[in-house]
Amino acid sequence: MFLELSPLGYHAGDISRTICEMQGVLGVHDVHIWSIGHGVPAFSAHVLLNDRKISETDIIRRDIEEKLSHLGIRHTVLQMECAECRTDALYCQLPGAEDVHHHH
Repeated sequence: MFLELSPLGYHAGDISRTICEMQGVLGVHDVHIWSIGHGVPAFSAHVLLNDRKISETDIIRRDIEEKLSHLGIRHTVLQMECAECRTDALYCQLPGAEDVHHHH
């Protein structure tokens, strides 16, 4: 049986607040932190941003990854999401998409 453990000393709420304080970030949700091996913490989250080019989101992604690296987290999976997504746009037609909350 495979067991995922939350690494000691890492708190999803604290890390989320740190990311939310970064320039360009409007919110963070669907946050997960776990160990993928002894002493190897991993982190994933959805990051809410203003509408922008993909190339501009990459700068924010690298800044977040650098910040997390300083916390000892070197394996990250970040999904960038648009805060101003139109409800008639392809990616906003999913059920519940209009109920996006900015800070989780």
